[in-house]
Amino acid sequence: MSNKSIVIVILVLISLSVFSFCFIKYNLTTELEFEGISFKNATYEYDGTIKKIEVEGLPEEANVVYEDNEATEIGTYYATATISKNGYKTLTLRATLTIKKSSVPVGI
Repeated sequence: MSNKSIVIVILVLISLSVFSFCFIKYNLTTELEFEGISFKNATYEYDGTIKKIEVEGLPEEANVVYEDNEATEIGTYYATATISKNGYKTLTLRATLTIKKSSVPVGI
């Protein structure tokens, strides 16, 4: 979708002995909101490989910037995804990435 703009034009005619025109223009820009996007918590067992969480349902031409969305070591990580697209309100989502101790010894 493109950026939606609403333009309101008001023409005022003031009559005294001389006609005067006052032209006022307001440009009200309405930014759209993202829909159908999710950034879900995830839990993995440790196996020594990189684990990550990503945004799902990202619209075409949208940009996403991640912070702390991938890890290798056991622990809890608080990830942030900031999504932007021209004509849309910026959306920030948060999710938790957890890597827990494996129930099976790694390397056996």
